[in-house]
Amino acid sequence: MVKFEEVKNGVIGATIVLVAYNLGATISPYASQFISSFSGNSSAGSQIVIMGISLGCISVITLIFHKYMTV
Repeated sequence: MVKFEEVKNGVIGATIVLVAYNLGATISPYASQFISSFSGNSSAGSQIVIMGISLGCISVITLIFHKYMTV
């Protein structure tokens, strides 16, 4: 038998995923425009490279903070 708490957590999780997906779809054109104005190049390839570099930097920063800030 499925407990109410498990169903409630599943519904909340699905709601959060749907809200995040809709926010991403809404913000995506504006983020793309910002990256284009920042780089001075509006091609999709340059945007992918810039996002890859920025996500790589975020990953390295996260690893450093996780290594030195974990209790």
